[in-house]
Amino acid sequence: MPRSHPAAWGGLVINAILVFFLYIVSSSLDPANLPEDQQFVAELILKSLPVLVTVLVVQLAGLYLVATGKKAGLGLVALGTFFMLPISLIYGIGCLYTYFGKASEAIPRAKTLTNQPEYTFASVYPFWFFLGGCSFALAAWVSFETGQSDTGIIAMSFSFCSMFLGARAKDTPALALYAQGLCVAPNLFGPQLFLPYENLQSARLHQDKRIEFSLYLAAARHTVTWNMKQVRPGDQKIALEELARKLRTHNVALL
Repeated sequence: MPRSHPAAWGGLVINAILVFFLYIVSSSLDPANLPEDQQFVAELILKSLPVLVTVLVVQLAGLYLVATGKKAGLGLVALGTFFMLPISLIYGIGCLYTYFGKASEAIPRAKTLTNQPEYTFASVYPFWFFLGGCSFALAAWVSFETGQSDTGIIAMSFSFCSMFLGARAKDTPALALYAQGLCVAPNLFGPQLFLPYENLQSARLHQDKRIEFSLYLAAARHTVTWNMKQVRPGDQKIALEELARKLRTHNVALL
């Protein structure tokens, strides 16, 4: 198995433990000998167990495909995550980290830098994720108060997930400009990438504020797409100006 993010394996193990626990429980169940109010739950466990085993196989296949950089694996990951919500969220997030890490493995990582950036611009992600986390928490509270415990559990899980992603984004700037290059994170689940100025060939600004960087590394052409909307709205203008100035200094035009 190719290298994967620890959260993907951890989530898969948790899912497998759940299925194994249900198997142990089901082996001692006989709905006919149970009280009528417990027969439905017993029959539900017995009927869902083969489905959950199939879902585990789908999850393992999805993890293998995303670990090898296959985009089709994201479909299997989404399917496997959906059928075991909310416990499968750890697996799903870990698989996203795995896929986007693999997709950008040829690009240097920002964590290799030891010097301080000249400019940093904060990300807008923490605000929206914390807002989303509070909204899901409110939805969970309403669900529990109205007796919809299943919906409440799922909403609470999404609340914790959103808060976690917001906390993770809090310490990662949307854009950092160094003397020798720039650092961007193309998406929330991918690593922060370091793009050396000497390897940049061009930078193209699109109308939706996406910037497409083209660079050559190890005799191969790579494209990194980053969105200026990741920067806080009040800082976007100065961030774009400083980025363009840095690129011009190193003979790279922002088209």
